[in-house]
Amino acid sequence: EWGRLFGAYFGSRSRLDTVDAVLCVGFSEYEKARDALGKERVHFLPNGVYPQRFQSSNEERMAKRTELGFASGDFVFGCISRLDPQKDQLLLIEAFNHLSTKHPNLGLVLCGPHTNAAYVSRLEAALEASPAAARIRLLPPVVPDTPDHRNLFAALDCFTLPSRHEPFGIVVLEAWSAGKPVIASKIGGLASLVRHESNGLHFKPGDVNSLIDSMERMIAEPDFCTASVETAQAEVNERYTWTSITAQLESIYQQVESKYT
Repeated sequence: EWGRLFGAYFGSRSRLDTVDAVLCVGFSEYEKARDALGKERVHFLPNGVYPQRFQSSNEERMAKRTELGFASGDFVFGCISRLDPQKDQLLLIEAFNHLSTKHPNLGLVLCGPHTNAAYVSRLEAALEASPAAARIRLLPPVVPDTPDHRNLFAALDCFTLPSRHEPFGIVVLEAWSAGKPVIASKIGGLASLVRHESNGLHFKPGDVNSLIDSMERMIAEPDFCTASVETAQAEVNERYTWTSITAQLESIYQQVESKYT
């Protein structure tokens, strides 16, 4: 938006007061819009996934782990998301450094588009200084919806998203579709998408000790990892496939149309 004067002149600031439906893809913006505009007209329409595109065979998983230099018995954490201060991969490196002194068989994979050159430089410096540098992989971005993308998820044992800000978190849906348990910061859309001790674990944003505790829990409780993934995948198949999202959108259109027929 161009500012108050231009907004007043063109009427853009009153636009949302006259429309029949407002669609929000982020849960935080949905809550704010609902409070400002009323529950009847505001709808939460999340992102979706094609779950089958993230399913790999065990042979593909093990081949990717071998390529990355990890053994079958290693426990590998990973964050596949753009390299940016918003995602706070530096916090994940700090937590991994602490854990690796106690668990020598851990691995960490960081991969994503480079959207902030200065931040990537900080990540590279943190890796160079890490006592566990030999167990960390900082990879170039992979092309979405390719075997390399799918198999990179498959190679992980736990997906971790330490974001400082996150409107929704579609990568969480991708991780669940790939059968991976999820740790996510309790912030923005992640606070509602991930339910602590049900379909994943939360930690306090920016708090390294809170993150370490959640990572320790995933390492120590394989049964919880399995149960959380089963719960999450059922939710993905019910609510977050593109077929489901399309049906939700069609329902909203029908509600609006019914006012005029």
